[in-house]
Formats: sequence, structure tokens, C-alpha cells
Amino acid sequence: QIGNDVFHRECLVTDSRGQAQMLFLDGSAFTVGPDSDLVLDEFVFDPPTGTGKLAATAAKGVVRFVGGKLSKNQPVTITTPTATIGIRGGIGIVSVDGLTGATSATFLFGIEMTVTSLTGAVERIARPGFTTSVQSRGAAPTAATRAAPDQIKQNLEQLNGRSDSAGGAQQQPTGAQVAERMPGQGAGPQQQQPQ
Repeated sequence: QIGNDVFHRECLVTDSRGQAQMLFLDGSAFTVGPDSDLVLDEFVFDPPTGTGKLAATAAKGVVRFVGGKLSKNQPVTITTPTATIGIRGGIGIVSVDGLTGATSATFLFGIEMTVTSLTGAVERIARPGFTTSVQSRGAAPTAATRAAPDQIKQNLEQLNGRSDSAGGAQQQPTGAQVAERMPGQGAGPQQQQPQ
């Protein structure tokens, strides 16, 4: 549904045709691809100072994070079964195998991405287009390498809207319904202020 509020511990689960996007008051966004499971663990934002915290847990699937004001000051974290990814001031794609928990993280733009395994080993990436992975709960992150163009293309295809799809919605919304449901427009829901 377009324009729905999201709350602490909100869970987004998509089916094989589904896609979703969460937009936050600071300008950050999570885009979730098909067959994915993402939980919003925490979102706190103080607009006057631009400070707060944003954290999520990805159990499976593909997620793209685009940083807003929060990520300029501190990393936004995405926790998976095998790693914790911190993205600072940028864009990253995280892919999680639903059976094994194996995680790959690709840094597309920004200041830095860190990938920390459950063993405490850390791989830092500051070069866009580089990727690392953690294959199991006891493994360290692999050394960062340039991501294969096909790998990035495949992930983006899962995240980008398709003209022949309703994103998993049973009934595709009209342009008027979209405009009405957007926060601050028409009679749609209003965004909540941080507490």
C-alpha cells in the first residue's frame, strides 16, 4: 500500500513478484526486492541536528539502501544472519541467501561501507563498485573485489520497478490513488514526528 506509515519492528515480506520501498523523514530509503524479508529495527531522527539512528535486519533477499541525512553522520546498519553491514553517506546493495544466510554486500556510492562478520572480522570498502561476502556464521568477510557488472545488473533488476508488474499488489493503483496516499498530499496519512 502506498503511503502507509511504518513503525518500530515493522516487517516487510515480499513474495516472488513483490517489491517494496520504505522512505524515511531524513531522506533515507530501503528498496526491497522479490522473496525478501526485512525488519525495521529502529528509526530515530532529530531534524534540527540531523542526528539519530536507523537499523534494519535482513533475513533473506535483496535490499538496496540509499542514505539520507542520518548516514552522513554515522553508519546505518543492516544485520543479516552472518554479518552486520554499516553504510555511511552512500548507497549499498545487500543480498542474503535465505537458506544459508550467506551475505554479499556491494558498495555503490558514498563515504564507506563496513562488513563485520559474527567472528568480529571487518572488511572496509571506500571504493564504489566493490563487493565483499560472508559465506557462513563462522567465516570472515572476503577481501573486497570489483563487483562483476552482471552481478550488479542482476541485483538492480530485482529492485527496479517493471512496467508489466504491480510490485505484488493485487490491484495496481492509479495515478490519483498514488497522489492521494503520499504523505502531505490529499487525504493520505501524515508522517509521524520522531519521539
